[in-house]
Amino acid sequence: MHEMCTVFTATQSTKSGHKICRTLSIDIPDSGLTAGREPDKDRFCGATIFCDAASGYIHAEFQVTLNATDSINALDNFERVALHQGVDIKSYHTDNGIFKSKRFLHEILSNAKMICCSGVGAKWQNGAVESAIGLVSSTAQTNMIHAALHWPEVEDTALWPLAVQHAVYMYNHTRSPSSGIAPVEVFSHAVSDCQVLRNAHPWGAPVYVLEPRLTSSGGKLPKWQPQSRRGQFVGMSPIHAESIGLVRNLNTGYISPQCHLVYDDWFKTVYSFLDNEPPEWNDMCTFQQYETYFDEVDEDIAPSLREEWFTPAEIETSQAHKRLQGLRQGRNRDW
Repeated sequence: MHEMCTVFTATQSTKSGHKICRTLSIDIPDSGLTAGREPDKDRFCGATIFCDAASGYIHAEFQVTLNATDSINALDNFERVALHQGVDIKSYHTDNGIFKSKRFLHEILSNAKMICCSGVGAKWQNGAVESAIGLVSSTAQTNMIHAALHWPEVEDTALWPLAVQHAVYMYNHTRSPSSGIAPVEVFSHAVSDCQVLRNAHPWGAPVYVLEPRLTSSGGKLPKWQPQSRRGQFVGMSPIHAESIGLVRNLNTGYISPQCHLVYDDWFKTVYSFLDNEPPEWNDMCTFQQYETYFDEVDEDIAPSLREEWFTPAEIETSQAHKRLQGLRQGRNRDW
């Protein structure tokens, strides 16, 4: 599963002026996917996984290659995330391998940080990251097996990075049974509102993409259109609100964040016929519908669905509307 590990220490300033010591770890598991349309040479082949031994906080940075350049980029990305949460990295403890290369060592020392290496074959000295690897790997594998058992037609092992990312995301925001505190709360020294858990859904579950402007439909329930609107939930968007999910289009393989969704957490609609609306559809639209509301003044800038989510008839209607809108704009410019 992994090729190399790193442990490093960080400090965080509190309001009282004290320093909180941190010990984190890095590792690289095999994987392979980004947005769904990339050639094989541009897909992820591994990831750098960071683990804070004090809090258990885990962070994953996926890489196209495992060379020094991508490892340094992963390190820089994590440090930006850590700084955003008030943690300043001070020193590193690494295994041998790419972390002992001249470029990686120069990057560490040029930023006035310390680095030391574990003994040859002494994996036990990096126990924090080894435990994190086992936890994340087993959770991701369980998620993928669960989705494959319920929905074998869309199974794809290339989705492994997304399963890992979702496992890391949920672990960081799940409170420990012993302490009642989530790893992200200890790491960032901030109390979570648990909104992540309220918006949680099973990885790989069916999800139905709706029109962004739901208010224009007069509050009606959306139509049952599984052939064009059914996708697969593959995690939460890392750059949007906690309610914005990443959806894989089953026809194109493209993965994109969506604002208006209906989730089927129990996989009940997987084998529903295209012509017959399943009996669970009304309840799902009522209790499992996640919407992003826009103000009336912002309705014009509400994101629109890509044509890949439309039926042929809807694509033709959309293109006709765009042509008509273009003619109107041209007429206004003439005036």
